[in-house]
Amino acid sequence: MKKVILLVIVLCSMFASSISFANNNSVPISYGANIGAIEVINLQDEAHLGLYPYVAGSMIVPAGSASLIASFGVEWSPEFKRWGFVPTFMVDVPVASWLGLDVMTSFVHDQEGSDWNSALFFLGFGPGATVYLGHWSVSPSFVTYRGLNVQAWTFVPGLNVGYTF
Repeated sequence: MKKVILLVIVLCSMFASSISFANNNSVPISYGANIGAIEVINLQDEAHLGLYPYVAGSMIVPAGSASLIASFGVEWSPEFKRWGFVPTFMVDVPVASWLGLDVMTSFVHDQEGSDWNSALFFLGFGPGATVYLGHWSVSPSFVTYRGLNVQAWTFVPGLNVGYTF
């Protein structure tokens, strides 16, 4: 549990650093809304662990030619009746006017119903890409997660659709 608390503190520090960077460098912060879905696959036995649709809000901070993106979402697996909170931090680097390459880290809280005491926690890292379509974006990602309080590794492909205000 100490590792989980430390990890939450680190992720909150990353969010705060993004805001501080924007304020200190007088860059405009943008906000976005996201919907998407992820497929969770156990790497040990390749078992399907759930399809999780999600919604999230995001904050986009320009950092030179790149963007720092912090988001906070809620995911739910109707199939397994599991849900959780997901803070994510991503760096998006444009390689063309319509395409960016992404690197992300994410913390996942996952539990069944209201059973807070049995919640599982995961930390993930992985690549992605973003196709820019005006205010809209489409982002596939491929993140590998390690269980923090459970012996598990998962592979999680996902697809996000975002709208920047």
